[in-house]
Amino acid sequence: MSTRNPFTKKVVREHDKLYLSENRKLKVKEKFKSIMRIADRHLRTLTRPEILDVGCASGDFLHYLRALYPNASLTGLDVVPALLKLAKREVLQASYIRGDIYTGKGLPKSKFDAVFLLAVHSIFDDVGSWLDNLLRLVKPNGHIFVDGLFNPEDVDVVMRVRYAKPGSRYQRGWNVFSQKTVLEHLRKRGAKGAFHRFVIGIDIPRHKDDPLRSWTFKLENGERAIINGTQILHQFYFLEITPGQK
Repeated sequence: MSTRNPFTKKVVREHDKLYLSENRKLKVKEKFKSIMRIADRHLRTLTRPEILDVGCASGDFLHYLRALYPNASLTGLDVVPALLKLAKREVLQASYIRGDIYTGKGLPKSKFDAVFLLAVHSIFDDVGSWLDNLLRLVKPNGHIFVDGLFNPEDVDVVMRVRYAKPGSRYQRGWNVFSQKTVLEHLRKRGAKGAFHRFVIGIDIPRHKDDPLRSWTFKLENGERAIINGTQILHQFYFLEITPGQK
């Protein structure tokens, strides 16, 4: 296998294919339920909230939102045409946009009451671009909700992974930026952020065919820890952002 530096060559994001092959709409993710217990405090005050799901993939979260807020105006945004095509077919009562939250290309001009970015930001090698673009998409009194890996220690981790087999290419998707880095960037933009720790309440078995899929194991204190084949513990948090008032 090649030992060339993975940061100097193009990498892939193979895990997006999972959303094309698996239907997860009938079994709601635990993280969806948890983040909505936080977001509902804001959304319940609105009669017809305008909600944007950035990185909507095949529409699983939009499907859940439609059930929770039947009067909401829902918009899904993704950069992968095949995923948008599937979402349009399976979640009809929503609008869809092809756009890139990192580069800003294709993003809508309108602003939303709530903007969600779920399990996306760890594919990016810095925090500035996607955070700034999220802030451009939210109304002055709106909220942004980000789900994913964040480091409670003051260390930023940028990584690449690949399967240990011939022909395997490096993938991105497990970068872990410190909470300190994120909060400092938001402070410079006049925004505020708060982290809510996610504690999973169910067991997830190891996927025998894919070591990059996450699984859980029990800690001595009875909590479940989340890990995958990288053997790095996954610290999941929900980041709630309120923009600065202009």
